[in-house]
Amino acid sequence: MLAKEPPWSDGEMCLECTVKFSLKNRKHHCRHCGRLLCAKCSSKDMPIIKYNLSKPVRVCDVCFDVLSIGGTF
Repeated sequence: MLAKEPPWSDGEMCLECTVKFSLKNRKHHCRHCGRLLCAKCSSKDMPIIKYNLSKPVRVCDVCFDVLSIGGTF
């Protein structure tokens, strides 16, 4: 059984660096944790096998670091 993908958070600023979103600074979601982030804080891509995402998808820098060393959360 596959784990369920997390719901996407909503807001007006990056949950990592707190920069405000605008037409120039767009919102992005980490496909692993669902947090709302700016492009700078979600610049990595990787597959997420537990969600059956075999092609690389956008992940936040925190999830990338944890998943790269084989960690889970």
